[in-house]
Amino acid sequence: MKPHYLIFFFATLFFSACTNDRPDIDALLKKSKQEKSAAVDYLFEKLPASKTGIEFQNTITQTANINILSWEYLFNGGGVAVGDLNNDGLPDLIFTGNQVENKIYLNKGDLKFEDLSATAGINVQNADGKPSWHTGITLADVNNDGWLDIYICRSGMKEYYTKPENLLFINQGDMTFVEEAAAYGVNDAAYSSSATFFDYDKDGDLDLFVNNHFVDFNRGTTVSKVRKKMEENPALLAENSSHLYENENGKYKDVTAELGMLKYDYSLGLVAADVNNDGWTDLYISNDYTQPNVLWINNKDGTFTNKVNEQMGHVAYFSMGCDINDFNNDGLPDIIAVDMAAKDHVTAKTSMASMQPASFRKMTEYYGYVPQYMFNELQLNNGNGHFSEIANMAGTSKTEWSWAPLFADFDNDGFKDLIISNGYKQNSLDNDFRVKLKNRKIALGGKPIPEAERMDWIRQIPIYKAKNHYLRNTGALKFEDMRDIWIKSTPGLSNGAVYADLDRDGDLDLVTNNIDAPASIIENKTKNKNYLQLDLKSKENNFAALLNAKVYAFKGKQVFYQELTLTRGFQSSVEPLVHFGLGDIKTLDRLVIQWQNGKQQTMTNVPTNQRLEVYWEAANETVKAIVKTKKQVDQAKQLGINFTYKNNPFDDFKKEILLPHKMSTLGTDIAVGDVNGDGLADFYVGGNQNQAGQLYLQKSNSTFSPKNMPAFVQDAKFEDLGALFFDADGDKDLDLYVASGGGGELEGKPALLQD
Repeated sequence: MKPHYLIFFFATLFFSACTNDRPDIDALLKKSKQEKSAAVDYLFEKLPASKTGIEFQNTITQTANINILSWEYLFNGGGVAVGDLNNDGLPDLIFTGNQVENKIYLNKGDLKFEDLSATAGINVQNADGKPSWHTGITLADVNNDGWLDIYICRSGMKEYYTKPENLLFINQGDMTFVEEAAAYGVNDAAYSSSATFFDYDKDGDLDLFVNNHFVDFNRGTTVSKVRKKMEENPALLAENSSHLYENENGKYKDVTAELGMLKYDYSLGLVAADVNNDGWTDLYISNDYTQPNVLWINNKDGTFTNKVNEQMGHVAYFSMGCDINDFNNDGLPDIIAVDMAAKDHVTAKTSMASMQPASFRKMTEYYGYVPQYMFNELQLNNGNGHFSEIANMAGTSKTEWSWAPLFADFDNDGFKDLIISNGYKQNSLDNDFRVKLKNRKIALGGKPIPEAERMDWIRQIPIYKAKNHYLRNTGALKFEDMRDIWIKSTPGLSNGAVYADLDRDGDLDLVTNNIDAPASIIENKTKNKNYLQLDLKSKENNFAALLNAKVYAFKGKQVFYQELTLTRGFQSSVEPLVHFGLGDIKTLDRLVIQWQNGKQQTMTNVPTNQRLEVYWEAANETVKAIVKTKKQVDQAKQLGINFTYKNNPFDDFKKEILLPHKMSTLGTDIAVGDVNGDGLADFYVGGNQNQAGQLYLQKSNSTFSPKNMPAFVQDAKFEDLGALFFDADGDKDLDLYVASGGGGELEGKPALLQD
């Protein structure tokens, strides 16, 4: 603030203080804020039900027996799917309800919808008379008749809800549907959260993967107890695992056990995409609780291998939803999975789980789990079979209690942005509440809370409403928080979410399924930016041929990449549409569409600002790799290098639990230089405490031979943390400096820190 403004400000305060006409500062600030908000030209506008006609609301009512303390997935909410169900060119909407019925809405144009739920037949009467608890939803033309069908997952407390067999509603072509899951063999009877159709074996038909979760939410249940339980009762694992169904001439067969894919997991998010760019569709699954996320890599022979440990350094811990898309425009698919990491300090601490280094070490070292941390993960694809987790660097690590992450270019500037649905009706993880509840249980001698008290306890649990996150991609591996810039944000409870061009104006609108509030229809009002949309089609109504098709758009050195997969985010299915935001680009140099059958087609000089219908039958070129991927192969032994660094078993966290990482495992070090003056690069690799370092001399055939040095053996008691070759004495040869270090295991041993 400039000095003369300060003078005016203080003069005004003095004058006001000398009169009885003191202004209402709070009212002025409120008015200023309202005027500023009114003047903002928001990118998004949330439309009222009076405009859209959509009045669906996923209301969840708790009772003494059905509540967040008796079932931890009570507030996972419902899903939403979008697709053209009546083939009129406009995307329609379906919402799944937990304690309310599913709803289906016909798009009438101009963002107006008609509720056809009463006649559509997407709610069933259960033989046992119990209600249904619907969760995830996805769309596909299962019977290849040219009409999108609906697959709905079910879950629920087994004591109060019907056996959760999933539902398949076959489209009759007149906006009515017939439930035929059992007839097709996809009436999965586990507790399901989401599902996706894809052709995993490339035989030209739709296969199905169903994400399931176990129902044991006892916090005293350890991994070892569960493993023992699974070993003693293999049928329990087979029943509750997620399931892969192979399509055999229109009838589905569960091949999960046959392919060795049975797993004890709490699976929530699911995306099918070609992660390693080899032309075969893989699966990424985000898991809740102690079970780590799964990266099922397609082996191209009808089997899958979980390679999350090999390809990722760490993942999120309490993973909810996930998505796969190329956010940095290098033609490679990247991955996000969201956790429940609060942005503000108070919520983060009051909801923080206790730190248990011993359990962490047991899971990673004994059970071989990939390390998990309680933050969102953003996995950048390096194109060499490995990912770099960059959420902290990119600004996406903390987005509250999150559910559905969606990558898409919402402002049409050429970079895929990120929108994340948020909120949890009651934060049962609040530590203050849990301490009070624990003390009450102790007073009861370990007995359950009496039924008469339960609702009083339920009402004490804090509500965790949060704003949905709108994150703009800057194009530099960074995302900007646009919550109050792109939209007039209010805290809420959103779960399932999708994007679609509902009004066919060339930008992506949003739809969310909310708890205890009407579903949100959010119009995108992007202006003056170019786009291109592709509607992939088959004259033979072969829907399997369309899914996981890849589209590359080129302008100069720029590449834009999309893969058509529908199940994204959390329990939801996006519009079957390929959308590119293109900024100022008016004409694309080249457009390449690669299909699952190994064919591709190329278009040149493609004008933007249009929707293209592209038929897979027209492809007549053989697929060629657009983006070259590199494989890293360990050739140490072939090169004569046989050195294994021996890690120190010291537990730093036992002494200092608040350390950000172990200090005793920071080694080792490598120094490179031409030691013997033959023009070839040699190297020194340092050793841990009580392990000698080793010098390797390079030979003319590019292999190496170890050179034993007595000095290295004499200094084996030191832990090497740094090494450098340099000419210390000016005699024109390389000398070696080695720095020593270590962690808390060296306490009281300063001599071992000597370089």
